[in-house]
Amino acid sequence: MDFVPDEWLHSLDYGTLEKVPGSYVADDLRHHADDVVWRVKAEGEWIYLYILIEFQSTVDACGAVAAEQELAGTAEGARLEGAENDAG
Repeated sequence: MDFVPDEWLHSLDYGTLEKVPGSYVADDLRHHADDVVWRVKAEGEWIYLYILIEFQSTVDACGAVAAEQELAGTAEGARLEGAENDAG
């Protein structure tokens, strides 16, 4: 994986890798999209990895905007859930 520096990959504590429960895809997009969030510690800090899979039969000119909106909602939801999990 040349697009991810080896040093960064080696800094991840794979023993802390865990799936974050829940889905952050908006209800109106759920018929053609799915997502998953994982988190892992790197140098003592949580890093969230968000994977959004969107199934399309045609090109959507507004797809990047929709993906950005989903990502913004996901990041906030994961941050809030992560804070709750860290406190518990």
